[in-house]
Amino acid sequence: MRREAIQGALIGLTLYLGIPLLRSQGPTETAQLMLFAARQGRSVVTGTPPRPGRRPRGKSRIQARVLQGLPGVGPQRARRLLETFGSLEGVIQAEAEALASVRGIGQATAETIRWAVEEAGPAYGDSGAVIFHL
Repeated sequence: MRREAIQGALIGLTLYLGIPLLRSQGPTETAQLMLFAARQGRSVVTGTPPRPGRRPRGKSRIQARVLQGLPGVGPQRARRLLETFGSLEGVIQAEAEALASVRGIGQATAETIRWAVEEAGPAYGDSGAVIFHL
């Protein structure tokens, strides 16, 4: 187990349960512990863990990132889809035959993409209750 993982657990115990367990080997490690504590505190306040990496900037990069969430679509296929259909909306509305015409996307991948975007999920009624359509 890495030292940083152990320190993260100790930070949680110290800050949130009031059990003084933090120890450091010097000023550099003390500074690192303070940064780790700030990150943990931020994730508790926002209710979400910090995201690793950078967020994409610009509309085309965001659209490409969304397309990469589809089955069988990586960065290059996402770029080709956007070049062919012009927008995320265009890709989502395209039929399987049109998707399969894009270089690098075969019929099976095109049908899988269509399945993913057409699949009906749960709907929510006025009361907030989940309504499933069968």
